[in-house]
Amino acid sequence: MVNEVQLANQETGVKRYKCPFYGFGLVKESLMDTKGNQCALFVSRHSPCRMEISNQVPDWDECPVRKNTEGIDSVVRGMIEKYKIFPHEFRPEGAKSWNGISFKQWYEHIMYETEINPQVMLPA
Repeated sequence: MVNEVQLANQETGVKRYKCPFYGFGLVKESLMDTKGNQCALFVSRHSPCRMEISNQVPDWDECPVRKNTEGIDSVVRGMIEKYKIFPHEFRPEGAKSWNGISFKQWYEHIMYETEINPQVMLPA
């Protein structure tokens, strides 16, 4: 089933699912858009989304990595408070660089379909 976030992002050509880690790689305290199916929770190597390679729709609520990794929810809560993320579809047009958006705002956008407020994007 296609959710509203997926539909909205079809307009930008970016495929997003109900998982805030799908399509990103982790670099220090930032999640960088890889424009693919990478899971940002695997930091030592590139690893595709386990759900997608099992022919399932990526969904953080159903993620086997989440369900089988003790303490992952407290780690994610810490990430929500201090990490930033760089989704390509929100990069300001014509910007040579930018400081991304807070991971908290991204998490709420992906999981609860909230709008990204351009006024609170982190300036370069």
